[in-house]
Amino acid sequence: MTDDPTGPECPARRALLGGLAAGVAVVAAPAAAQQPTPATGTGGDDALAAAFARLLRPETRADMLLPDAVVIESDVPFPLSRTGALDHLAFHRDLWDSRAWVPYDLRTRSFGDSAFVSAYLMERGKPKTSGFRLQPIYATATMVRTTAGWRALSLHLGAIRGQLTDISPG
Repeated sequence: MTDDPTGPECPARRALLGGLAAGVAVVAAPAAAQQPTPATGTGGDDALAAAFARLLRPETRADMLLPDAVVIESDVPFPLSRTGALDHLAFHRDLWDSRAWVPYDLRTRSFGDSAFVSAYLMERGKPKTSGFRLQPIYATATMVRTTAGWRALSLHLGAIRGQLTDISPG
């Protein structure tokens, strides 16, 4: 075994992936037994859409991620825990003058207290050290209804044009 965070034998990575698999199983089993809630147009459930919008905003993401949430972002080569995702977001805060994820073509599908949200996003931002960024992204989130409303069990932000290697082309 090695502590290499990118290696397949890393204990932390194996635990995180095991937790992700267990979390998906917990959400998927009851969801598979229920009929989907009909979506209204492309937006679907207004409460889900509002929760997803809060999940995308850096200032409210911490409130929207469940404690055992997993986040996958295209600029990190491994899954992040909630803590890791929030640390990564804080790291980026000092690198940008402005940054936002603007959703379009939002789709929601709920199954009782579980839901799936997907959307195309345009990441728009101005890094402090160079030009502007416009990055197309496809995002998905597995949401769970809690007493506080919809919260995210997982969030995946995947760049459509491939892995990012730099902040901006300069």
